[in-house]
Amino acid sequence: MNKEEKEQMRDAEIDDKEVQKLEGDIKKSFTTILVVVGAVLLILLVLWIYAAFIVDDTYVTESGIESEYTYNGYPFTKNGQLWQTQVFKETSVGLQQYDILVYFSPKEVLDVNIQLNLYKEIYDSERIVLALNDSALVQEENAANAAIAAIELGKIIGTKYNIMNKQTFSAVVSPMQDFGENVDIVDCSLAKVNDTVVIVFGVAQETAVYKADNGCIYVDGSTGREIIRAADRFMYQITGVMRT
Repeated sequence: MNKEEKEQMRDAEIDDKEVQKLEGDIKKSFTTILVVVGAVLLILLVLWIYAAFIVDDTYVTESGIESEYTYNGYPFTKNGQLWQTQVFKETSVGLQQYDILVYFSPKEVLDVNIQLNLYKEIYDSERIVLALNDSALVQEENAANAAIAAIELGKIIGTKYNIMNKQTFSAVVSPMQDFGENVDIVDCSLAKVNDTVVIVFGVAQETAVYKADNGCIYVDGSTGREIIRAADRFMYQITGVMRT
């Protein structure tokens, strides 16, 4: 082997060592990348688990009630200015769930005075008249809130949510103005005719729901907003959320 051949072999050995070193460096870099990527994925996984199972996004509302809770087996969740819950109805195909929105949750109506077993009046009737007590709704704001209360209760009793599907009619009692021919004027004598229930909404000294001696069911509130609260309390008795 001459000198030139020896130099070529030495150069080849050097090149081979450099290649091996380069391959080692590449393997180390690749391993480092895998470790970094694995660490990042692990951190993301931990954050996802924390957000999904540990972080509690409930909060306390202005009325001091948690934004999500269960009452008597019914879930309630704050949804903007309203509350969302589900009520159930036994049908020919099984138990059906209906999502509804209400103004007040059960914990916000616990102090509303309500007569026991009033819901039976609704179940045993064929027609429901939802009447505004015009003489007790002098202020326009109170009248608007009373109308909201009647509409919201009518959604449960009537056909809106397909829950009770009773015949419902709107009317006015004790009119203080001329409503014309487009508004029905009724009185509580109608409550004794043909399985008809007359529910009267108005302002009174006490927020309460009760049946008077004249046959009408009164949904009273000390203010217009309180009428809505009383109506929600009555709705909870009708649907079984709060029977007492």
